Amino acid sequence: MFGQYDKAGEVEIEMKAWVAGQEKTYSCFADLPAVDTDNPELERLWALSSIEDVMDIIRDEGETDVLRKEVIKLGTDYSLVTDYTSMLVITEQSFKNRNIERKNRDRVTEERKAQEQRKSKPIKNYRVDNSQRNTDAKKDTFKKRRSPGFGTGSGPVGPLFIGLALWLKKRKKTANSKN
Repeated sequence: MFGQYDKAGEVEIEMKAWVAGQEKTYSCFADLPAVDTDNPELERLWALSSIEDVMDIIRDEGETDVLRKEVIKLGTDYSLVTDYTSMLVITEQSFKNRNIERKNRDRVTEERKAQEQRKSKPIKNYRVDNSQRNTDAKKDTFKKRRSPGFGTGSGPVGPLFIGLALWLKKRKKTANSKN
């Protein structure tokens, strides 16, 4: 999930979802910084997600001038190829002759610089759901329980997936030996 904000400071984030047929609400507090240069590539990921959202509307409801312009603006502002924008490779002199800003070059330089800085530092934990503010709150994210999962990787490569993969491998071996 991506979002963009205009004002720094503490906010309450609330997310609602349907889990196993029941509506669940999760909320927590977070402190949004005025400036954060640790992960500049997130801006482009946000823009790409926004473009995908608008393109879904265009595919479902049809193209309008406003929607098309929104995709074009996001694509050009964040140097992304879309259904309405493309990339053009030209010489440095062509950029100068046409007075074209080198926003993509500058953005990529900034992203690579941040990546290099992250390599030399310990991994930073951005989780806010188990911060002191959220632990003390009446409406903390998971009601003083650990986040959902088994705590050992309940995602696509969690223990259940590994067990299933081993069972399927054994089953395939058994089937091959019968043939």
